[in-house]
Amino acid sequence: MGADVLDVVISLTEGGKISGTIVVEGDKPLPEGLYFWVELAGPDNQRRYGSSSMAEPRVKGTFLLEGVHPGENRLMVNLGRQDYYVKSISWANRDLMSQTVKVESGREVQGVRVVLSTDIGSLSGRIVSAQNKEPLARRNFMLAPTDTGRWSSGQSFLSGITDNAGRFTVKGAPGEYLILLLSANVRSFDDLKKLAPEAQRVSLKTTPQGEVEIAAP
Repeated sequence: MGADVLDVVISLTEGGKISGTIVVEGDKPLPEGLYFWVELAGPDNQRRYGSSSMAEPRVKGTFLLEGVHPGENRLMVNLGRQDYYVKSISWANRDLMSQTVKVESGREVQGVRVVLSTDIGSLSGRIVSAQNKEPLARRNFMLAPTDTGRWSSGQSFLSGITDNAGRFTVKGAPGEYLILLLSANVRSFDDLKKLAPEAQRVSLKTTPQGEVEIAAP
């Protein structure tokens, strides 16, 4: 049996709070089942670890996150559906989709504004072998914003997998992306960065566009 451990002091830090409003463009209703979470940022704005702070939107489009770990945090919104996307998260003239927000112990960050939109963009195409143009079935891929300042937020990425004919359709925030073709060698965020220089640029548009063909090495 182990001996009792004596004279151990555990220091607890009071968490902070983040509150604000969430709206949908065009005065449309909020989607059901969305929730918020925060992630404490580490050195060089890399991911450090996530916080379990989550909150359903309160009445009239407001939200409150409690018990947030003090420090530089990223605020993210999980929608759980493809017919809405997060258009912006802002506070005190800061873009919180590419920047962190500092939370202090026992204090509340107020006035965060989250804007959702239903003006979804889409892209369809197929992934083929660069050698013989054969379609690549069940190939995993990821869309990363061309604005690398948004790479620190996981909610800025989109992912998908081709069907048996190598075709795919992906929906999300309109804009310019790099399509990153994933393999067993991609195991970390740094591995994703290495794919960017050779990645093909694609667009998610709200208007109809032709299919794209992506050649995989």
